[in-house]
Amino acid sequence: MVEIAEVIDSLDLGASVAEQDTKLSSYFVNSRSMKSILTKKDILLGVKGSGKTAIFKQITKNNNYSETQNVLFVDANQLNADSDFKSAFEMMSQDDNNQNQFVQAWKIYLINAVWPKIKALKKTESYNALYYRVKNDKLLVDLKYPSLLDKLKFAVRRIKFAFSSDIQGNRSVETTIDLNSENELTSVKPVADLNSVDFNEIFRLIDAVLQENGKRLWIMFDRLDDAFPHEKDQFYIRQLLIAYKDFYSYDNFKLKISLRDDIFQTITGEKYGFEGLSHISEKATTPILWDKSKFKDLIIKRLKLSPQFKSYLNKKNIAISDPEDWDAVLEVFLGKQVDNGSKNPDALGWIINHIKDGQSTATPRDVITLLNQALDMQRDEAIPNNQEPIISSSKIKSAYEWTSNNKLTTQLYAEYPDYRSIIELFRARKSTYKQRVIEQLLGKDYEERLKQLQFVGFIGKSGDNWKVPFIYRPALEIKTGEVVKL
Repeated sequence: MVEIAEVIDSLDLGASVAEQDTKLSSYFVNSRSMKSILTKKDILLGVKGSGKTAIFKQITKNNNYSETQNVLFVDANQLNADSDFKSAFEMMSQDDNNQNQFVQAWKIYLINAVWPKIKALKKTESYNALYYRVKNDKLLVDLKYPSLLDKLKFAVRRIKFAFSSDIQGNRSVETTIDLNSENELTSVKPVADLNSVDFNEIFRLIDAVLQENGKRLWIMFDRLDDAFPHEKDQFYIRQLLIAYKDFYSYDNFKLKISLRDDIFQTITGEKYGFEGLSHISEKATTPILWDKSKFKDLIIKRLKLSPQFKSYLNKKNIAISDPEDWDAVLEVFLGKQVDNGSKNPDALGWIINHIKDGQSTATPRDVITLLNQALDMQRDEAIPNNQEPIISSSKIKSAYEWTSNNKLTTQLYAEYPDYRSIIELFRARKSTYKQRVIEQLLGKDYEERLKQLQFVGFIGKSGDNWKVPFIYRPALEIKTGEVVKL
């Protein structure tokens, strides 16, 4: 019989971050959002860790979908140069008078990003017209093997020098630049007025070239929240969405964007205003949501990859391939309950409840993070051969505490550093607050602060009370109960 220690060593639940998961296609969980982005939607919304990157990776790395037949993919932002990606735009100032310059920079970048794919297609009449326009308007970076970052820097510099010439009063002559292999400026040349560039005609010609070749092209923007992590940086994402409005209606030329739903709400909200918002909203999916059945599917598919675990289950007459046996599989893996009692949920329900944020959102990233940590803790302990469940309840609880600290520091504080001092007001207190008490705690700006804390998922409304969710309680030494007075 397979020993428990051997089973534990064989289990690999994969990486919690999709771009690091080499086996993702083996246990990918389909969703309504996946179907939407394959068919009629272009903007994929979801909280951090909800599976946006997994969906984009599955679409671009697998040719199993009828909707992506004859689709050419362009990865528009590279994962290993997030800070450089933002710094390219910081060469220009976020000034109300030149916001359109950022939109134009995005358009020039998109033209350069797709050009290698377009150039490889059959040279039709539309291609010849397109080539003439982009060359005549000096819109292509002059490097033999430009990286995505080279193309973005070229686009920004192309706009920057043109704009500098314009504000100096010389409206008849604008300038562009040549870059060498180190992406350094080598020359500045006069070109036609940038305002005379007909971007709409260029995009129409790109769409026509694709149609004449029987191809479609999707430009994939993922992890923009990492490239532009802070609220002041999200200005650049907003300008990308404005650029997107000019070609979202083309059939063969699409921009697909994955975006945190809180960022989408911010940049399209009342604070900034957004002309044509209804058109953008129509192209956005509903935020990705995970329920218990999806989490069950997620875990079972990953457990299936262990022959030792399957053999162990077979000896107990449990078939992991049979959905009717999945509850029994999870009972072997996680136990029946973490906290015993008729009113308490089963083990998976306990985990889901304890990783939900203040908006009652649970993510696969947090589930896999917790389970991987629990498995590592279990491996470090001597295991009796007859031990069940595979992961003990004590290890699940310890892993939950570790996950709490990890989420607070690497997500909440890292992404919202300005809120840290407010969040620390809750440390070493209890979890539940009546309105008058939380007003006292947060001070005179309590309405705005509460709105901010709700927005990032640190706190949620429960009836007439406010509650800090379980996921943040261990990290902040918060005990379950009500704060009666400060």
